[in-house]
Amino acid sequence: MAAVEDVDRGGEGGSFYRQEAAVTDGNLITVSGIVPLEFAKEVIRNLDVFSAQTLKAWYQLSVTHEMQYFHAIMESLEE
Repeated sequence: MAAVEDVDRGGEGGSFYRQEAAVTDGNLITVSGIVPLEFAKEVIRNLDVFSAQTLKAWYQLSVTHEMQYFHAIMESLEE
């Protein structure tokens, strides 16, 4: 917690801190240890495994477990 407090006060490195689940800069991806899905999403995006549409549907399926996103994945793969 001290590191977060230092950052909040503008401590060393504070200007680089981003209050986001995942931050990507080139090939460097950083995330909190409590957001593995966001980490996977950024790795998949960085490796260009899926189209943007497929990645969005994959992420939404993973978050919501709603079948409409499974169908969106299948449709995006046909294009």
